[in-house]
Amino acid sequence: MRWSIETCFQQGKQYLGMGDYEVRSWKGWHHHMSLCILVYHFLVRLQKLLKKKAHGLTVPQVDLILTNVLSLMNTDLHRLLAILHYRQARNHSAYLSHRRRLSKLPRAS
Repeated sequence: MRWSIETCFQQGKQYLGMGDYEVRSWKGWHHHMSLCILVYHFLVRLQKLLKKKAHGLTVPQVDLILTNVLSLMNTDLHRLLAILHYRQARNHSAYLSHRRRLSKLPRAS
């Protein structure tokens, strides 16, 4: 039992970003971990479905398959640019908010 849990966390950290969180709150961390676990569950279910056709398929291989399949999908360039613009604006707003909050804190002497 312990080995399977350790394998789950190792694969989650290596392939799903479980160890790459940069959050400032418990709620943010919890959301990140919940999504990582949900993705891992999806990949394991897909792995079990595909094992009948491809014996020995691992979770990282399923991740590779999905990454390649999703990259081949038709992506509207304007939609992609709009998403990127939105995320950049959101990140800039968060940066400014963080800087304003830091400037209001008293300086340590």
